[in-house]
Amino acid sequence: MLVVVATPGDWYAAFAGYALLLALLVAVSRVPPRYLLVRMVVEVPFALFALLIPFVATGPRTELLGLTVSRPGLESASALLIKATLGVLAALLLAATTEADQVLAGLQ
Repeated sequence: MLVVVATPGDWYAAFAGYALLLALLVAVSRVPPRYLLVRMVVEVPFALFALLIPFVATGPRTELLGLTVSRPGLESASALLIKATLGVLAALLLAATTEADQVLAGLQ
């Protein structure tokens, strides 16, 4: 998660690589994707906030689907949504595949 957060928001190729790695880990872990998708509902507040950012942010404006939005706000929103999605998926996968005492031992 630290690597994902430290990645600049416009490095979309890196985010695609992280997503591919997570997809591979999901496949190897044998955790059903539906199990993870149902639990990703925790991300909904972040997604709603990300959707609002382009409308309330300042800076140069651009058109998107017939709406005028802030370009920097759009970039920030996409970075937030991508990073939050990858982080939530990674955390859910860790929780689904690792016992609590093993997580604590790893943190030590």
